[in-house]
Amino acid sequence: MESVAHLLGTEYPVIMGAMGSISNPELVAAVCEGGGLGQLATVGLDVEGLRRAIAGVRELTARPFGVNLVARNPLSPAMVEILVEESIAVVTTSAGSPTALSSLLRDAGIKAFHVVPSPSLALKAVQAGVDGVVAEGGESGGVQAARAVSTLTLVPHVVETVDVPVVAAGGIHDGRSYAAAFAMGARGVQIGTRLMLSEECRIHPDVKRALLEAQPGGTTVLPVGMGCVRVLANDLARSLEALPAEERISRCGEAWMRAPATFQDGDVNAGLVIAGECAGAIREILPAGEIIRRMVEDGEAILRGL
Repeated sequence: MESVAHLLGTEYPVIMGAMGSISNPELVAAVCEGGGLGQLATVGLDVEGLRRAIAGVRELTARPFGVNLVARNPLSPAMVEILVEESIAVVTTSAGSPTALSSLLRDAGIKAFHVVPSPSLALKAVQAGVDGVVAEGGESGGVQAARAVSTLTLVPHVVETVDVPVVAAGGIHDGRSYAAAFAMGARGVQIGTRLMLSEECRIHPDVKRALLEAQPGGTTVLPVGMGCVRVLANDLARSLEALPAEERISRCGEAWMRAPATFQDGDVNAGLVIAGECAGAIREILPAGEIIRRMVEDGEAILRGL
């Protein structure tokens, strides 16, 4: 089976999770320069906005980077045309069936990974023609399946189900979690929350401070229209949890739409803050490249000692 690093064209088998407006060109480029696959998000972008974001990354790095496409976004097929024109080599798809997009990507010679929350959806993605899958467990921050299972449970099942490389996501943040992913049969990892606490991530300093101060169990899962989201258990999140079920869904959806503003204004108790469960284990802000190198080097050392 082809290695994930070879498929990605990177030094390390590490993908940066797409995180909406957080995935700015500076952070994407820093991940690439550090040996991983930086990845632009397309949420909130139109076709020309995507073209400008790609140009922004290319001003900062000559290394390959990826783009995440939301499968149910009606703009995604048109975005594929931009990716072909711009010679983007790797795309991840998420939030919907990958069938239509994977066909377009395959015809263009673009490697495609689909983000999945279950073995059955991983199998469907492979049948649709993807080159690999990202098995994302419930520890991950942001949008997730309504009945997400843990990464520890999910990854081995997906590895047993499909015959393509599996990338583990959800709770991966250091050498120990990297080693655990590979011990479960994954060929690579995807990280998000850890990179929010990188020097190149442009979120408000107060948001970074809240993430650094999070404790184990300091996140919660709220229902929104497309499933659920994992966020910091701040004042707003706790007030939403206390609402009656029917009102909670609509109010959570409204709050989720305002979440991007929180990363800019830093009002960490009045807005929802995306965070994976590993936020409770991260205690320092580092350059993105150092985060990746430390994680891989420490993880490989652990694996050699098993």
